[in-house]
Amino acid sequence: MKFKGILAAFLFLTTASLLFGTHTAEAHELSNDKLTIQTGEHGEISSIRIKGDAFPTEYVMNATVTPEQNTADHQWLGELMFTYRLDGGSWTKAWTNKSADARKITTSGNRVTVTYENSSNAEGIRNFKVIETYSAESNGSVLWNIQVQNTSGKKLEIGDFGLPLPFNEQWTYGDAIYETRVVTHSFIGNNSSYITAGRPSGIGSSLLLIPDSTTGAGFEYQDHWRDEEHPGSKWAWNPANEGKWLEGLNVFYIHSNVIKSTNRGYLPNTSLILNPGKSKNYGFKFLAVKDEHDVKDTLYQENLVDTTVVPGMIVPTNQKAKVDLRTKQTINKVTYPDGTVIPQTDSKAGGHQIYELKFTKLGPNFITVEYGNGNKTVLQFYAIEPIDQALQRHATFMVDKTQWNVPGDLRDKVFDDWMMHTKSKRNIFNGYWGWGDDWGLNCQA
Repeated sequence: MKFKGILAAFLFLTTASLLFGTHTAEAHELSNDKLTIQTGEHGEISSIRIKGDAFPTEYVMNATVTPEQNTADHQWLGELMFTYRLDGGSWTKAWTNKSADARKITTSGNRVTVTYENSSNAEGIRNFKVIETYSAESNGSVLWNIQVQNTSGKKLEIGDFGLPLPFNEQWTYGDAIYETRVVTHSFIGNNSSYITAGRPSGIGSSLLLIPDSTTGAGFEYQDHWRDEEHPGSKWAWNPANEGKWLEGLNVFYIHSNVIKSTNRGYLPNTSLILNPGKSKNYGFKFLAVKDEHDVKDTLYQENLVDTTVVPGMIVPTNQKAKVDLRTKQTINKVTYPDGTVIPQTDSKAGGHQIYELKFTKLGPNFITVEYGNGNKTVLQFYAIEPIDQALQRHATFMVDKTQWNVPGDLRDKVFDDWMMHTKSKRNIFNGYWGWGDDWGLNCQA
């Protein structure tokens, strides 16, 4: 009778799965009229392709296009990295790539759900639950949703909430890199952050990743993996792969209160606080875009802020810049770094709102735009001296500091590299690496 009961339960679950269309899976394809996405056994996005693309380009790294990255410490797109603590205790790392024992993957129609909970690994997902969903939407986008739930019974602080995003920008010599690989551009500016991935040639469409404006998602920090911090990892930049993957792994952070120690950001760093039983949801969207104008229009249509600046983000102190903040949302306030409110100077149809800026402090100046219901974006300007003064100062520095004056020597009258860390000329003239058409190649700031 016991066996019959178990068999009956098995048949019931199997029948229910068939009826409701939900089942466990390691690989699944999501598709709409714009994008085709495949998920893999690690709960990752293993492939993104644009339908009708100019070339059959793969937009993300996977074990096929980058087999050397198929390592034990893999960080494919869709894997997540957390650092958390309970009731103010010590920080603990929790990565999904260490949580295979706690991973459950199910599919239902054009949706894949990946759940993590109660990993036995000390650095796995435990004390909180993570639910990732990928869904192909009818509007041509793919929605990537991430929910975290506090299951610990204690106050949960997530100091780091990181998304590794390894797009397919590893350059392989001899490969048709202009058709098969991509380069990325990213803007880290809180709720209006975005990332594009397109072919180096610029031919054809590109992939755009943006926050879902309904969830308050965005990025405040970007970390690049280096060999010094991740020794021996093929996911980190090191001299052995120079020229192939110069950036190393890019990890974009929704919250960055611990990883800020790598000192690669300029925005304020935050944590996510969840009381027992509470949860938080963040969403991002993948879309295919035709060109730069389509990127700007998409930002506007998706209730983010599309920004245009003239003459540019580097502004002499004796000049002004004009900023067009185009958005469907209400702009509540635009402020200088000291909190001074910048008045709007003009507006035009189509959501264009014009502001005029003038800077007095040399160096970085962060303009904060608060819009919608508690959203914000930050624009990083750089103020310089008036151009004539800056040119004169630079010319004087080059002649006084970087030019050699050694009559009869090979170096005579050469403008050398200036090494910022030693505050001296580089003074390496031996062989190809020291003298050639790549002068400045080895300059270290």
